[in-house]
Amino acid sequence: MSAQEHLLEALKKDVRSLLISAKAGLAPQQLQKDYMAMMGHRLPLHALGYRSLMDMVQDLPDVVQVQCAGDGSVLLKGETAPLLE
Repeated sequence: MSAQEHLLEALKKDVRSLLISAKAGLAPQQLQKDYMAMMGHRLPLHALGYRSLMDMVQDLPDVVQVQCAGDGSVLLKGETAPLLE
C-alpha cells in the first residue's frame, strides 16, 4: 500500500468518526474545523489530489452522506452501513 493510500485510509477513518459523533451532521466548514481541532492539521485534500472538501466527500460515498438541509445548506453525515453493490 502506498503512502497516499495509507493517508486516504486514515482520513476516511477520522472523517467517519467525526461525522458519526455529530448525530445531526456537520456543515462542510465545521467538519474542517473539527478535523483541525482533533488532528492538529488541516485535511490533506491537496496531498490526496482533491481541489476542495466537496470533491473529497463526493469521492467517499462509503464514508460521507451529502444531504441538503431545509434551508438549502449542505449537511455532511457519517455513513455507517456499507454500500451494497
